[in-house]
Amino acid sequence: LSDNNLKGTLPPDLAVPSLSSLLLKGNNLSSTIPTSIGDLHSLTTLDLSHNEMTGTFPSHIGNLSKLTTLDLNTNQLSASIPTEISTLSLLQSVHLGKNHFVGSIPSQIGLLTHLSEINLQENEFSFELPTEIGLLAPSLEKIQLQKNQFLGPLP
Repeated sequence: LSDNNLKGTLPPDLAVPSLSSLLLKGNNLSSTIPTSIGDLHSLTTLDLSHNEMTGTFPSHIGNLSKLTTLDLNTNQLSASIPTEISTLSLLQSVHLGKNHFVGSIPSQIGLLTHLSEINLQENEFSFELPTEIGLLAPSLEKIQLQKNQFLGPLP
């Protein structure tokens, strides 16, 4: 259902346990991400990018143990990235750019040893980059951190 003109909100109860991909990119969805998304245990790809999603980064995404691709790029999400992101041990690609995330990147990001792409550009992150981000060097192919407010040395 990507790149359509879907409007409105995501249903609060997404009860499709066998769903492996949820691709709703490029619509006009304007809701928060429902907590029931954490019940989609077979999900490997979640793409809600290029919408008008609001609210915080949902910690219940940490329940998606099979997730390899997470794309929430270009929305209106805010607050900080929860430490629960570290439970997504199979994550290969995370795109959280062009939102309103603040604070620091959780040091637990260093636990995502399969991560090959990370996009955190154009947010409102501040503080120093966690030294643990250096643990991603063996697998990391692309990192986008531009247009934030990072401080201090490179890890």
